[in-house]
Amino acid sequence: MTGTSDKPYGNFWDRNNQLHVWSSKDLKEWNHVAKVWDLAEDGTWENNIYENPCLWAPEMIYLYGAFWITYSLKGGGTGLIKSVSGQAEGPYIDMGRMTNTDIDSSLFQDDDGQVYFVWQDGKIARMKPDMTGFAEDPRKLLCSDGQRVGYEGAFIIKYKGKYILGAAEWNGDKRVDGTYDLMYATADELYGPYTPRRLAVPHGGHGTMFIDHRGRLLCTLFGNDRTAPFRTRTGIVLLQAEADDQGMRIEPSLD
Repeated sequence: MTGTSDKPYGNFWDRNNQLHVWSSKDLKEWNHVAKVWDLAEDGTWENNIYENPCLWAPEMIYLYGAFWITYSLKGGGTGLIKSVSGQAEGPYIDMGRMTNTDIDSSLFQDDDGQVYFVWQDGKIARMKPDMTGFAEDPRKLLCSDGQRVGYEGAFIIKYKGKYILGAAEWNGDKRVDGTYDLMYATADELYGPYTPRRLAVPHGGHGTMFIDHRGRLLCTLFGNDRTAPFRTRTGIVLLQAEADDQGMRIEPSLD
């Protein structure tokens, strides 16, 4: 597991320049593995653009025999690093800047092995085989009613034969009683068409769905609105997903 992390009790949005990784055998008790990236020690292009670069919203994926981490930078832009040992603890090398603007990047590998970069509000581009950049012009995935699935934190996962496109959205007035929720849409093909968006996890904005070793669908989340059960802390929720007349219904499990 990884996430926005730096010094304990620090300001995550100001001069946060480190990426850390944790591991768990049961998704309950977590152990710190390593600090895997530090802009002061490892940064290249990032330090040439921002006076005080800040790392946000990293995500991990295992593909091509190694761990990869995407991350965002305060002010916009996303990057990618690769573990040269193949292990989660690294060491990692810088694969470069992936986007000049936007944030909240993720990677998705389809059944045919092809890898895609997914970010912001549903933008997507196929990656080059060597993972150094895009092999096609980016496009934006929209729901069939023309809406975006959410405004940030986009990701894609495939489950029970369906592509699930998720993203975070503020619903209501975020200054008063709005909720930062995880929304989703589903499709039979990667590029759509996607169903109209629906709510997956209340207060679970910018979570990332994943499939565990038992084949269950789960989702990470953190509270980011004043009515959330907890705020700026990591959580994991078990999901239930069942086919319906709108593609697939996904909601937190009561188990």
